[in-house]
Amino acid sequence: MENGQSGISAIDRALIILEALAAAPQGLTVTDLSAQLQINKGLTFRILSSLAHREYVYKDESTQHYRISIRLLGLAFQHLKVLDVYDVLLPILRRLAQETGELAELNWVEQGRMVTVAKADSPRQLRVVSYLGQEQALHATASGKVYLASLPIEEALQRAIVNGLTAFTPSTITEIEAVKRELDLVRDQGYATNNQESSEHVLAVAAPIRALADDGRVVGSVGVVSPDFHEIHRDPAVIERTIHAANEISRAWPLVHLEV
Repeated sequence: MENGQSGISAIDRALIILEALAAAPQGLTVTDLSAQLQINKGLTFRILSSLAHREYVYKDESTQHYRISIRLLGLAFQHLKVLDVYDVLLPILRRLAQETGELAELNWVEQGRMVTVAKADSPRQLRVVSYLGQEQALHATASGKVYLASLPIEEALQRAIVNGLTAFTPSTITEIEAVKRELDLVRDQGYATNNQESSEHVLAVAAPIRALADDGRVVGSVGVVSPDFHEIHRDPAVIERTIHAANEISRAWPLVHLEV
């Protein structure tokens, strides 16, 4: 048992070191890593030596900085090359559907439109149904609001007007000032809700997917959709899990190319 624990501990330390190096483009010295990660300097050196021997990191002799190697990057790209994009994204949606018990959707921005491109159905018998390729009304859906809130306010309002401020239900927000207040709220809290605004008896929560490696713009959203009696729009656990799933996909975004 002790050997097993020792092995796990060593692996954990190696991964922590790799993560630290991945966040440091100029590399880090043994001393830097030891201090930053609070790992014994001698142990840090031995782990780095092992990683360098396997060619996962390399040492710049002029600066004494260790850096991530092309070999490690190559492994990641080699793995992703053989995966369909949905092999990467669907497990995240399925986990979200299982955790919340509700429909989980992936919506993507394409030419100013928000379109549903993937989903994981609710495990419940009584559930909301969605359709792939369905366009989200920008002013009346949680996913649409997430996108509009990411734009400069004048552009957001213009897009909302051009797309039509249709009153789908008595709860749909159709007044320009009310739309502006709603987008301010979404921007402040980092997620959006839909309280029977696009369809009666349907609620939703959505969080933004951002192009982190680019300019941080919103390129899509993750949404959870439920019947109104589940009140997911007020459930902190559902909101937190939706944001977490969106952040996961945001980290994968540079390697994701979706056609809608």
